[in-house]
Amino acid sequence: HRAPEQASISGDGSKFAFFKFVEYYDNEYQSTEKRNAVFVGNTASLNEPKMVFESGTIVSRTTPAYTYYYFANTGGSTALSEDGKYVYFISLDSIRGATGTDSPSHLARVNTDTSEFNAIDFPVLPGYVETRLTNFQIVGNKIYYAVQLVKEDQDSRTWIDTAIFSMDLDGSNKELLAKTIGGEYPHIYMSNMSYDSSTKKLYFEGQVNPNIDGIYYIEDEGFKKVNLSEELGDNSLIGVTNNEV
Repeated sequence: HRAPEQASISGDGSKFAFFKFVEYYDNEYQSTEKRNAVFVGNTASLNEPKMVFESGTIVSRTTPAYTYYYFANTGGSTALSEDGKYVYFISLDSIRGATGTDSPSHLARVNTDTSEFNAIDFPVLPGYVETRLTNFQIVGNKIYYAVQLVKEDQDSRTWIDTAIFSMDLDGSNKELLAKTIGGEYPHIYMSNMSYDSSTKKLYFEGQVNPNIDGIYYIEDEGFKKVNLSEELGDNSLIGVTNNEV
């Protein structure tokens, strides 16, 4: 239905993964439905990727009124383990036919050979009612991930508390690395995370104060800003000319 997107490749270069929307007629709902799916292929045979996960086919939970299914959240990205054995992606659970609704988030892990599916859940920290996954990065045998920490009756679209954790590839040994409070600086976007193997630091975007963006990393359980330049006013930079990159 749509071209592949959010592609990734394993650290050893053996496999690649991507999201793709598939469309077909749903007999249960008597309508045409589009579903997100995850495909994985071997780099040695690029024309033969296989579907390893299809949204809306695996039950996540049931209530007296509804059955909920896991859906791939294409707002995130795919990521493969170093050896290509597992593909990871952010997953939401929702009612089929209502995938746009707000729902709990998980980190889905699928075996690229057997298509075995597992969902990694996140503990709710004291003082909060939900831990919502927003982004993640796989580095060696560790997953670094960013979350929003939602309080009672709090709109997750507001500037809320955020944190960055690490854990093992199977979801064990979760460790809080740093946390920032909503309304205070830095305000962490939790996007475009990237690990630098030379400095052994995880970098990500944030704001120093309104309208001034910055790049941050974690050190001594706190957020440190990369000093790219001196800021002046809301969006001007000192010492940068038009022909400098």
